[in-house]
Amino acid sequence: MDEVEDKKEKKQKHSKKKSKKNKKHKKKAKKRKHSSESEAEEEDCLIPLELMSGGVRAPEKPEEYAARQKKIRRVKDEETGRVRLVKGDGEILEEIVSKKRHQEINKQATKSDGDFFKSRTTGGK
Repeated sequence: MDEVEDKKEKKQKHSKKKSKKNKKHKKKAKKRKHSSESEAEEEDCLIPLELMSGGVRAPEKPEEYAARQKKIRRVKDEETGRVRLVKGDGEILEEIVSKKRHQEINKQATKSDGDFFKSRTTGGK
């Protein structure tokens, strides 16, 4: 009889442990559900306004892409003082210049780089 009672006690203990585990898992699942909902709400707010406009957006045509990539502009980097040629969406191009102009660009770039470095390391003294 003792063996039968021992088995019953073990089963009861085991079932109590299971129920405790199930309660913990349910609580964790509930927390995950709430956190995922709040994250989804935050993500909704991160959509850029230009994408939220009522206009319909379609894939870009190859002609439109080519027209946009043809535009080349000069952009000056305010921190370093360098002027670069930028094509379309941001591709940096090399400019072909004479040897004399190349030396001038290098002198100016070296001076600008030195000034930039000095301002970052010594506080601009």
